[in-house]
Amino acid sequence: MHPTEGMPAKLKVVCHAVLACVVCALCTAVASQPTFAQGCAMCYTSAAAAGSGAARALDHAIIVLLAPALLLFISIVVLLVLRARAAAN
Repeated sequence: MHPTEGMPAKLKVVCHAVLACVVCALCTAVASQPTFAQGCAMCYTSAAAAGSGAARALDHAIIVLLAPALLLFISIVVLLVLRARAAAN
């Protein structure tokens, strides 16, 4: 059984669009070399020399900056799915 079997046509389109966006994002992340390494040697050196407290602060800063972006992305996807379901009914 296909995961989209029995779904309305508009919801299938939304699911396929979201899947295509996720695949494109993953391909872009995998294809970019700086994703797997520190892009700036000077930034890496200063971050490594800062100590464990600064590393912890950078980890927290990454989470703080990532959380709103993920919340916004998830909210948009949920709204699109709900709108597609409402339009199908």
